[in-house]
Amino acid sequence: MTELNKKLNKTSNLAIFSGSLLVAASAILLFAPVIKSNAAEKTLNVTAIIDPVISLSLDKSALDFSITPTSAGVFDSGSIVATVDTNSTGGYELYFSSEDSSTSMTSLVSESTIASDFSSTVTSSTMAANKWGYSTDATNFSAVPALANHAKIKDISLTPTAAEKVTTITIGTKIDSSLPSGAYSKTVVVTAVAHPSRTPTLSDLTIMQQMTHKICSDSAVHESNTLADPRDNSTYTVVKLAGGDCWMTQNLRIAGTTLHPSDSDVAADFELPASVASTSAFQTENNSIMLYIDTANLTTYGGYYTFRAATAGANASSIGTGDAPYSICPKGWRLPSTSHLGPLDTYYDNAATYGLDKYEPNHALGGSLIYNGSGFSSRGRDAYYHSSRVNSGAPHYYGLMEGMGYAGGTGLGTRGGLTVRCVAR
Repeated sequence: MTELNKKLNKTSNLAIFSGSLLVAASAILLFAPVIKSNAAEKTLNVTAIIDPVISLSLDKSALDFSITPTSAGVFDSGSIVATVDTNSTGGYELYFSSEDSSTSMTSLVSESTIASDFSSTVTSSTMAANKWGYSTDATNFSAVPALANHAKIKDISLTPTAAEKVTTITIGTKIDSSLPSGAYSKTVVVTAVAHPSRTPTLSDLTIMQQMTHKICSDSAVHESNTLADPRDNSTYTVVKLAGGDCWMTQNLRIAGTTLHPSDSDVAADFELPASVASTSAFQTENNSIMLYIDTANLTTYGGYYTFRAATAGANASSIGTGDAPYSICPKGWRLPSTSHLGPLDTYYDNAATYGLDKYEPNHALGGSLIYNGSGFSSRGRDAYYHSSRVNSGAPHYYGLMEGMGYAGGTGLGTRGGLTVRCVAR
């Protein structure tokens, strides 16, 4: 609970015993029964039930304001930071209320109060004088509810991420000079409740970075969802295919930002450059970190990346033969290797001609590629994607082409601009 205050104006025997134990052990071994070949055997399942636990901490025990009011009213605010930790895979709920049925701050020296009784949200400018309320976005304030009517301010359905563990509650009040001076106080309650643990699936996710191998494994074939990528606020449809992998069904389109290990498939911070001005920049075999964004068709076709850009800086010649370990995919996702491509091939081979857009939720058409400074001649028909694989220093691409199904190779080198679809790790 947090109290809110408003101040207007202002050894040797042991060795012998150990030897006796050794002699006794020898005797047991000497007369132990012989286990014969026809001995019976039983198996036993051992199960440990781990109860969900939850903890809640507030960054302060009291929130104090010192306000010099005016006739027009003065607004002031302060924040409480609540941090929740739980081992529940079902997440938690967070509630906020007064400590009892009264929601007014009361004076310690008079019968005056600061009420919290407005019916809709208000801002610092529209809040009436001598009122107070709370906000979870530091802008829109609601009336403080009574204990019996506590407000749910957060509901997390999975094991919370580091960001989801923290909630900032802003308390705001507006005071005018008609209110008697003195200290006004009210205690509020913040309550965290753990959900029962459960097995989450793809349908439970809200952001790309929540994906894990187990979540994909536990999801049903053809289960799909549309997830946000907080790195640039893009959204992508993802689906579990019959081969067992979970794929993005739209092409990645991130550019011009810093990727962090907390949100991306990188080992350290990686600066992803902004788009070059035109496709002509891809003419030179320069093994560069480069990408091109066709703004008019970005959502449909995604971005076009060199191998070094797609792999967060990996050098194909240094890898030789093997897989680039990292990528610009969201955390929990990766560039596909050759082991992922068979099921994807089957997926598209079962589609009709121009089949890249036939199977829902595959919303993206084939984006073609940039090569020798030009491209897009087969856009809307053929697709060329980066993989993590390198063969003899040459990046391996995979393609899905009209009338051919899957095709792949290493003939595009390190200057080709290809699209990216990520697969769950």
